[in-house]
Amino acid sequence: MAKQHFGNKLVGSIGWLLLGIIVFIGSFVLLYYSEGRTDYTDVAATAVDVEEAADSKDFVYVTRELDTPVFLGDGMFLYEDEYLVVDRTVEMYSWVEKVETEDDEKVYTYDMQWVEEVPDSNEFKQPRGHENLTKPIRSEKYKTDEASVGIYRIDIDEIGLPGTSPLKLNEDILMLDEYQQIIKDDKYDYIFDGYGTYEEPEIGDLRIRYEVLEPMDEVTVFGRVADEKLGPHHGEAEKKLYRVFKGTKEDAMSVLKGEYTAAGWMGRIGGFILMWIGLMFILSPLSTAMELIPFLSEIGKGALTMIAFVIALVLTIVATIAFAILHNTVALIIIIVVAAAIGYYLYTKPPKKASAKH
Repeated sequence: MAKQHFGNKLVGSIGWLLLGIIVFIGSFVLLYYSEGRTDYTDVAATAVDVEEAADSKDFVYVTRELDTPVFLGDGMFLYEDEYLVVDRTVEMYSWVEKVETEDDEKVYTYDMQWVEEVPDSNEFKQPRGHENLTKPIRSEKYKTDEASVGIYRIDIDEIGLPGTSPLKLNEDILMLDEYQQIIKDDKYDYIFDGYGTYEEPEIGDLRIRYEVLEPMDEVTVFGRVADEKLGPHHGEAEKKLYRVFKGTKEDAMSVLKGEYTAAGWMGRIGGFILMWIGLMFILSPLSTAMELIPFLSEIGKGALTMIAFVIALVLTIVATIAFAILHNTVALIIIIVVAAAIGYYLYTKPPKKASAKH
């Protein structure tokens, strides 16, 4: 039986080896595309002030106030005001099922939590005594129909907007019934609507919070202007650049550089992890074979893990440098020219004459 069990594990490890090869190759693909991303800081640097633009084809930036002439609310609790975005989140106090595995058996436990997506209690393993209600109010996100940066209109549905901020609630901005309360929590203000209390809620009680984007005194947008409307910029290689940034052009470029750097490191770390996992899968037949030698079983697996780690780290560094050069035309040309010059020198260098023996 032991031999049969080992044979099955060995056959199964072959499948892991094949999967490992795919994951290993995929890590190089991720690293390649990670190093080939567009640095939008360089793109934004070429934009000219809209006041200096010669014609509508120029890539420009506009630094003005962000505003809207339209009043916006949610049509339920929040009065209309000069909001560009209203994001209403509705959570219900509900039963939540958790599944854990103990000794190869599934153990089901139930807890009451505030959740936005209410689980269907009919699908619980033990629905009796854990019945959830249907949430009567949905979470919704609303955007204004019109917005502008200075005198230039923007497409609110297409443009990237700054993040929303939690709205401080008070009775002046809300339409509330007698039984609805404003609750001040650590991070958010909530409307509490239920039969229990916020400290001791009952199943089916609701809490509602809002995040909004309000007009801002100074923002920067990159794009192209036509008929006093600021539209997206599309370059030759990059995707569109059409976002609202808080602050000046320099502030916007700082954000873009930070995003580019962070995304680059995420790609490199992700590529390294994929490569490490892929190598571990590739080495799985060897790890399985080591089980035949008791004293090598545990030590061998640890050693293989470290070997895979070191190889993945070295290959990630080498691949990152190589792909960065491949995506940098100037650096690639310089390396080719230098390599050609060295090769030409070695080829044309006269051979050393053998010294005469006396």
